[in-house]
Amino acid sequence: MVDWGKALETFVVGFGGVFVTLIILYVGIVTIFLGLCIGAAMPAQVFLQSSSLFIFFLGMIAFAFSTAAGLVLAKIMNLFLKDKINPLIGAAGVSAVPMAARVAQVVAREADKRNFILMHAMGPNVAGTIGTVSAAGLFPFHPDEMMLGSVSCSGR
Repeated sequence: MVDWGKALETFVVGFGGVFVTLIILYVGIVTIFLGLCIGAAMPAQVFLQSSSLFIFFLGMIAFAFSTAAGLVLAKIMNLFLKDKINPLIGAAGVSAVPMAARVAQVVAREADKRNFILMHAMGPNVAGTIGTVSAAGLFPFHPDEMMLGSVSCSGR
């Protein structure tokens, strides 16, 4: 009987760098393909409206304030904690999983090559996602108010 786990481990160890590069390349290709398919199906007059651009702008502002608030709150917590925490962990508390934690890791490694905060940053990162989902669940949903292009979901 074939032990697929052992075969995969042998393949990854033998061709580790190539295998990781192929996975990253594959994820990039799939992401671009999905973006092109969705973008090709959406006409410009649906997306390029002032309301869509305003929502995009509000999202950028919210992301910036969330990151800054995480940094500031971590610094405030450090005033009262005996064991200090890295403020970048607070900056990872936005719901962009896993990119916010990865960016915090890269910035931490630029400051000190011995820093490894990725796993610590994933905690607030996932908590930010749970908080976002919980907050979104509090908003009432009315299918009649949801518009898809120029046709509402209720068929009117």
